[in-house]
Amino acid sequence: MPVIATENKRISNVLKSEYEAELAYCRLVVTVNEATAKTYVPGMVLGKITASGKYLTAVETASDGSKTAAAIVLFEQAIPASTDTKV
Repeated sequence: MPVIATENKRISNVLKSEYEAELAYCRLVVTVNEATAKTYVPGMVLGKITASGKYLTAVETASDGSKTAAAIVLFEQAIPASTDTKV
């Protein structure tokens, strides 16, 4: 079957409802620092580095603490390589 259309990921793919924002989901702005340039898309899972407290893409083989899911990206954003960026 041919693809008729595609759609970008949206916040509604990840976050369905915020009944009372102060009681539900936390929208913290965190600092990320990736070794290579990446584009974060809604739904991407981030892990927190234990030593620095910064976040990066969570991968199963990480040994710096970022293996454990700590955040989910809500908005698309380009992340430059080796630069502290607020997300």
